[in-house]
Formats: sequence, structure tokens, C-alpha cells
Amino acid sequence: GFLSRHEDRLAMKTIEEITRKTKPDLIVLNGDLVCSRPQVSFSRNNMNSIVQLTMMMERMGIPYAVTFGNKDSTTYSTHSRDALRKYLMKQNNCLMAWDGDYISGSSNYLIKVRNSKREITNVLYFLDSNSYVRHGRKSLDFVHADQVKWYEKQVLRIMNSEGRNVPSVLFTHIPMEEFSKAWKLYESGDASVKYLYGKVNETISKPSVSSTLFDKLRRLGSTKAVICAHDHLNNFSVIYKGIRLTCGKSMDYILYGKNVSGHRGGTLIYFSPDGNVITKG
Repeated sequence: GFLSRHEDRLAMKTIEEITRKTKPDLIVLNGDLVCSRPQVSFSRNNMNSIVQLTMMMERMGIPYAVTFGNKDSTTYSTHSRDALRKYLMKQNNCLMAWDGDYISGSSNYLIKVRNSKREITNVLYFLDSNSYVRHGRKSLDFVHADQVKWYEKQVLRIMNSEGRNVPSVLFTHIPMEEFSKAWKLYESGDASVKYLYGKVNETISKPSVSSTLFDKLRRLGSTKAVICAHDHLNNFSVIYKGIRLTCGKSMDYILYGKNVSGHRGGTLIYFSPDGNVITKG
């Protein structure tokens, strides 16, 4: 946008610098790619922002995946999430896929990670945490029951085809309620939560409605880590009930973190040949 050109360039420059230093095999943009607020950027055109971002991503030539966040398409925006998704799916290096119109959200899909023998070592699941919901008042949405059912179906399908429970990682934008629960337990000294790294510098956002997703993750036993975004000043990782919960860094230069530099960056995710997952903030 006209008012945010300088900040937008800084954000994209940061992405390019991180990519150059880390040389990743895959980049995940975990929601809130754009912020089409006219009072911030003097632009409502969220598609234009997506085009600018994907031009840079395509130029770098590294495969990338996308989840949507609550700000990617709002009442201010000129384009819907489905329109953004259709554009992204046409890009050469974007691995975003689509599993039909029968479930909530616009960024629900999976990517299989294979080793040199073409064996599946990991599965990356992407779930749209949606945008906003009316629950007494306008508040953050959540991963809906039909999306949880879709996730379960995919885990069981891959389990049956491979003859084993394939380890997986889940990417979603808005933190589940369990992120907040786990951090509070850690702060209280509860030994059931294993602290790995990072800090919480703002209240952990959570939906007003609890999702059944975390319970499903535990019962199925496939997903070893959940990686969220959304909060601009939080960057931490803990293990709660056997699942690594990681809140990734932000690239925010235009909202409430614009004058705070320490929060900016990305999260490195390492997959070992046996399916183990390590994150570093």
C-alpha cells in the first residue's frame, strides 16, 4: 500500500536475508501474509499484496507452502480467501493444494516428505484456523470440527497405505487453547511441561471456542509438533502432553510490533530420517 511501502520492503528483505542464510528446502508462510487495512496501508487490495509477495518467492526459486491467517481476507479486503488460494495454486513453486469445498477454510491440505528411497518419512498438515466468528462478540475463529474430521481421515488413510503411523507436523495460524494452557503450567512450575526455548512477551491469543483438534492429535499419535503464528511478540517452544508446541516469529513492520526488532525472524524446522522433528527459534 501507499502508506506501507517502506515497511513492506523491509519485511520482504528480511525474508530474503533469512532464506539466503539458512538455505531451506521448503518455506512455510504460516498466515497473515497481508494486512489490508486502509488506515495502515491506504490499500484494501489484498490480492495486490499477495502478488508482490509471490513474485519474490518465485524469484528465490524455493518451494513454499501457505496457510491463511485471520488478516489475509477481512471485511476490508477486495478478494476472498478462495480467490487468493486459486492465485497461489497457479504459482510454479507454491505447493498449496485443495481438497474440495466440503470443509471449512481455504488452506487445508498436506505435503508428503520422502527420503532418497521415496519412502514417506513425514507428512506436513496445513489447517486453516479461519478468521473471525461471532461468539457473543467478534472474536478469533478456530479449526472447525469438519476440518478435524478431515485431518483424522488423512492420517488414517496414510497409516493404512504405509502400514505404520507416519510422523507429522501441523501448521496452523491461530494458536490452539493448549498453547496458553501449556505456558501457564510451565510458569507455575508444573513439571509436566518441558520448556525448550523462547519467551512470551504478550498474552497468547486463543479462540473463544475450544477446538477438538488437540485431543484428536493425541489420540491418533501421528503429529509430533504443532507450529502456529499470529502473535507478533511471542517466540517459544514447549512439549505438552507429548506434542511440541511452537510459536514462530513474526515479520511485522507495520502493526503493533513495528518498533520492536527482536521479534522478527523465522523458525527453523529440521526433520531427521527417522521422522523426528526439531524446531529452533
